[in-house]
Amino acid sequence: MAFKYRYETLLNVRRIRENIAQQAFSQAQRNHLSLLARRGQLESRSTDLGHDLMNRMKRGINSSEVRGYYEYLSHLKESLEKIEKNIRISQQHVTLKREKLLEAKRAHQAVERLKEIHRERFDALERKAEMNFIDEIAIMRHGGTR
Repeated sequence: MAFKYRYETLLNVRRIRENIAQQAFSQAQRNHLSLLARRGQLESRSTDLGHDLMNRMKRGINSSEVRGYYEYLSHLKESLEKIEKNIRISQQHVTLKREKLLEAKRAHQAVERLKEIHRERFDALERKAEMNFIDEIAIMRHGGTR
């Protein structure tokens, strides 16, 4: 007789939920990392632009160009503030998705462990039944030779 786990459907559902949670967590992480990369780009652009402005001011620059630089730098600063806000939100989102993933993983592991326990019990019963069968054969042989 083959082992048949009666909660196999539940195990499959838990496995699917774990996979879905893993995908959601990965997506949240990718989003967070892209925001961090964007922040780095904006900071780099802002720093480069500041150095460029200082170099041009040393050589001489008219006021309209300075105003253009300052407007663009203020725009970059506003963009950085928005990105920082989005980064904080995405970090919370990643933390939430991580917790959901861990919860789904624990639920899957619990049903998986239950399957292992049932399998061990089934194997023990099979061994016991086999030993009883072997004992009966030995008794019949012994009794038949007398």
